[in-house]
Amino acid sequence: MGRDVLCFGLSIGLLAACGLPRAPAYPSKEDGFSGPQLVNRPGIPNDAPVPLTLQPGDQLTVELMSEQPRVLQGLVIDATGNVHVPMAGDIDVGGLGLSEAEAKLEAALRRFDRFVEVTVQLTDPRGQRATVLGAVTTQGPVVLLPGARISDVIAGAGGPLVSTAENATPVPLGDLHGAVVTRAGKPLPVSVAKALEGDPLHNVYVRPGDHIYVPPALGSNISVLGQVGGARVFPFQAGLRLTQALAMSGGVTVGADKGDIRVIRGTLEKPRVYQASLSDVVDGDSHDVALQPGDIIFVTDHPIEDIGEVLGIISPALTLGVSTALLVTTLDAR
Repeated sequence: MGRDVLCFGLSIGLLAACGLPRAPAYPSKEDGFSGPQLVNRPGIPNDAPVPLTLQPGDQLTVELMSEQPRVLQGLVIDATGNVHVPMAGDIDVGGLGLSEAEAKLEAALRRFDRFVEVTVQLTDPRGQRATVLGAVTTQGPVVLLPGARISDVIAGAGGPLVSTAENATPVPLGDLHGAVVTRAGKPLPVSVAKALEGDPLHNVYVRPGDHIYVPPALGSNISVLGQVGGARVFPFQAGLRLTQALAMSGGVTVGADKGDIRVIRGTLEKPRVYQASLSDVVDGDSHDVALQPGDIIFVTDHPIEDIGEVLGIISPALTLGVSTALLVTTLDAR
């Protein structure tokens, strides 16, 4: 990440040193923009639920029926799948169903009590969980209820992240089409966006250990930062222009440099940085700028010579790991 940010800074620095190109009236092929690249994910037909199996973190209550009945409470399955049972020692029950675990514990304990019968109850299913990260309301593990599907797990994480700016239409900040569900290290051929629409081919059952990642929707949004009335991010709309985006963000502030507005376009590895002049557009001396999905507009407060200032604000917006936090902060701060 550090190298990418450094390269991005050098790219801006070189452009600044050589003079930034004027933002074109319309996006060009040089920008490398080819529209959203949606991965073909056919879904999983005839997806069936799997029986409950014991997982690390699960807490058990084991009842021993014999001449002297005993109840063992609070037995936790460790990271290796073992549960410690007095006398019998560590017994591997990870991945077993309850009936299989009962039979295995019973066989181990009958070395000491040949009449013992074992009953196992899952009293705390904290090992039955999937992990949800990225642009969701609450990141982290989600305990799986029996029959939980992708839509249930996303809902358990508070749903996809949206903007909460006052007096503004909520804007989705998560790229559901780009979201990935990983199982045993391999991505499933399902679309989270279609899963939330209830498509049975995609709204499949979630299993313990599954990992769902929802990336930020920077590729389909427009971000406006810097010297504006309110930093904002909003969905791209066909025909959207620079002046409209600035107006939607409360206009430029009194201290803004209307002659030096930066339009950052493209990927982190190969960003293109353009310069636009709002003053020239208003005076009719220059064209307005048609925006494209993913554009970041940065309004400066003076002709920038210190690239660190631009980098400190813009590069986090292009860095996947912190972009969501930045956007939420800039929205809520206003």
